[in-house]
Amino acid sequence: SHPVRIAHEDFDDMVTERASRLAFEWCRDQGYDVAWKNYPMAHEVCISKIRQIGEWLKGMLATD
Repeated sequence: SHPVRIAHEDFDDMVTERASRLAFEWCRDQGYDVAWKNYPMAHEVCISKIRQIGEWLKGMLATD
Protein backbone atom coordinates (compact mmCIF):
# COMPACT_ATOMS: atom_id res chain seq x y z
CA SER A 1 0.00 0.00 0.00
CA HIS A 2 1.10 3.55 -0.62
CA PRO A 3 1.83 5.73 2.41
CA VAL A 4 -0.62 8.53 3.16
CA ARG A 5 0.23 11.62 5.17
CA ILE A 6 -2.52 13.70 6.73
CA ALA A 7 -1.64 17.11 8.13
CA HIS A 8 -3.93 19.27 10.21
CA GLU A 9 -3.41 22.85 11.33
CA ASP A 10 -4.34 23.48 14.97
CA PHE A 11 -6.05 26.80 14.15
CA ASP A 12 -7.64 25.76 10.85
CA ASP A 13 -10.97 27.53 10.40
CA MET A 14 -11.80 25.72 7.13
CA VAL A 15 -11.23 22.01 7.90
CA THR A 16 -12.20 20.74 11.33
CA GLU A 17 -9.89 18.45 13.26
CA ARG A 18 -12.79 15.99 13.42
CA ALA A 19 -12.88 15.82 9.61
CA SER A 20 -9.12 15.28 9.45
CA ARG A 21 -9.31 12.58 12.13
CA LEU A 22 -12.13 10.82 10.28
CA ALA A 23 -10.01 10.81 7.11
CA PHE A 24 -7.05 9.45 9.09
CA GLU A 25 -9.15 6.71 10.70
CA TRP A 26 -10.73 5.73 7.38
CA CYS A 27 -7.32 5.41 5.72
CA ARG A 28 -5.99 3.38 8.65
CA ASP A 29 -9.06 1.13 8.66
CA GLN A 30 -8.60 0.51 4.92
CA GLY A 31 -5.08 -0.73 5.59
CA TYR A 32 -3.15 2.30 4.36
CA ASP A 33 0.18 3.23 5.93
CA VAL A 34 -1.08 6.56 7.26
CA ALA A 35 0.76 9.20 9.30
CA TRP A 36 -0.64 12.21 11.16
CA LYS A 37 1.08 15.58 11.58
CA ASN A 38 -0.17 18.68 13.40
CA TYR A 39 1.01 22.20 12.60
CA PRO A 40 0.55 25.15 15.00
CA MET A 41 -1.04 27.47 12.43
CA ALA A 42 -4.22 28.34 10.53
CA HIS A 43 -5.32 26.98 7.13
CA GLU A 44 -2.14 28.04 5.35
CA VAL A 45 1.25 26.90 4.10
CA CYS A 46 4.62 27.80 5.61
CA ILE A 47 8.18 27.06 4.57
CA SER A 48 8.74 24.38 7.24
CA LYS A 49 5.62 22.54 6.07
CA ILE A 50 6.75 22.77 2.43
CA ARG A 51 10.17 21.37 3.39
CA GLN A 52 8.63 18.48 5.33
CA ILE A 53 6.36 17.64 2.39
CA GLY A 54 9.37 17.84 0.07
CA GLU A 55 11.35 15.41 2.24
CA TRP A 56 8.39 13.03 2.33
CA LEU A 57 8.07 13.20 -1.46
CA LYS A 58 11.80 12.62 -1.96
CA GLY A 59 11.53 9.52 0.19
CA MET A 60 8.54 8.33 -1.84
CA LEU A 61 10.33 8.87 -5.17
CA ALA A 62 13.72 7.52 -4.14
CA THR A 63 14.84 4.40 -5.98
CA ASP A 64 17.25 1.81 -4.73
